[in-house]
Amino acid sequence: MHATSSGMRWRLPEQFLLWRLPCAAMTAEEERHAIRLGYWLKRVREQRGETLRSAAMACGLSATSGSTVSRWEHGQQPITVQHLRRLARFYAVPEELFIDPPMTDDERLADALSDAATLERQDWDEGREDGRGGAGGRGAGLRRLH
Repeated sequence: MHATSSGMRWRLPEQFLLWRLPCAAMTAEEERHAIRLGYWLKRVREQRGETLRSAAMACGLSATSGSTVSRWEHGQQPITVQHLRRLARFYAVPEELFIDPPMTDDERLADALSDAATLERQDWDEGREDGRGGAGGRGAGLRRLH
């Protein structure tokens, strides 16, 4: 399995941690990755109807190690690539979902709301330039997001 970053490909060692230990200062990118990874770990586990205990056991941890999985899901503890691969196999999802996790639903919603606010401001500014005051009255000339 290869991970990509800026178009480059490299092989991740099995024991490679995907972010620094919590005691070290995390960059914004590392923090964003930890949040995304945790989000998808938890979301997939819940969608598959699995427990923290079963996820721990699938990783080769003891049955009482559910708290470790919970810390992974909350971005509080780094996870090895080996454990990510075992979870991906256990949940029957592509490894890439965990190696390079996509945006969370909250991130997508925040982006959509930001885009809507930008369009609203542009509509308002265009209406003022046209001398119509604001957006030009009840829906006149408004752009739609859909």
